[in-house]
Amino acid sequence: MVIGAPTVRDEIAALIERARSCLRADPRAASLLLIRAARSARTAGEAHLELRAHWGLMSALGAQRKLLSVLRTCERALALPGCTGDLAKARTLFCRGSALVHVGRVDDAETEATWCAEVFLTLGERALAARALGVLASAHRARGRLETALDALRRGRTLLAPADGTFDAAAADEAEGLLLADLGKPDEAIPLIDRATATFESLRLPDEAAAARTNLGFAFMRAGRLGEALQVFNNVLARVRELGPDHLLPSLLVDRSLLLADLGAVEAARADVAEAASSTRLPASALDLRRVHLAAARLDRLAGRLASARSLLIRLAASARARADRATAAAALCDLADVAGAVGLPEESCAAGKAAWLLRSSGWPGDLKAAALLALARSH
Repeated sequence: MVIGAPTVRDEIAALIERARSCLRADPRAASLLLIRAARSARTAGEAHLELRAHWGLMSALGAQRKLLSVLRTCERALALPGCTGDLAKARTLFCRGSALVHVGRVDDAETEATWCAEVFLTLGERALAARALGVLASAHRARGRLETALDALRRGRTLLAPADGTFDAAAADEAEGLLLADLGKPDEAIPLIDRATATFESLRLPDEAAAARTNLGFAFMRAGRLGEALQVFNNVLARVRELGPDHLLPSLLVDRSLLLADLGAVEAARADVAEAASSTRLPASALDLRRVHLAAARLDRLAGRLASARSLLIRLAASARARADRATAAAALCDLADVAGAVGLPEESCAAGKAAWLLRSSGWPGDLKAAALLALARSH
């Protein structure tokens, strides 16, 4: 043996480190490195390094929106010999939290994120606890519990040392800003999301910057600054179409379609929804797909295609309720109450209105609360 020569263990650790250094800039390349590292670790009997490679692989796959692959990788990781003890299990489960939210397994995401945060806090892993609370906030947001989500997110931020200019700080700024926009506080949201965008750009993370700009456009919409919102969406769409990431496309197009409809450009809005629907062959979350369907139903209603709108809304409400997506389910039921009444189905309108009101949440934005109240009024 040559003294000083790297061991197999050193080589595997170096692969994992190379993948970590390029994960955000090139997640596909990181995935390939981590697959090699995991195989080498298994062959060498390095159980902990194999587990570390799986943790990184889940992050890299999540960055590519390969959500089902994240979940499969997590199941394999949980069965590895190195996945023993609460800390290892919590780190493994935490890696799939965002994927669970996006595929609609919100109950599982909430349960696991709560447990992971408790484990991390007990063991003094404050940074990991903050990230787990961020996943928990995402689960609450998917359920329409916006105030609860904001509380979880802010609890997480107290665990981190103040550090502007870091990835974690930017991610926290963006998440808090998006929640504030949802809560009808766009003037508070816009500076936070703008700061997040600038930080991602300074870190040379163009995909994260594009996602943050999308949320900035949404906040401008909430603030009634429609011209600025349209300019943001147009710029980001041009960038995403040319350079990606593809998974942003459905959400971007839905947001712009709603804005165009508000501006009276219904045909242009319909074209955006059609493109969003066709783009769902790309990696897209279950929540994105439901938003596409809700936008399509609303445009059908505006165009007087009430039978088509009703059919879409019935299917969407059932799908969203099955996935514990209370906010989308309630929005669909509110619209269904209106459409059913317009086509002469008063009993269906009443049932939809009551169901929407029963799904209401104290954390919803004011416009959805008002819609649910109006739907309830129609039921009497």
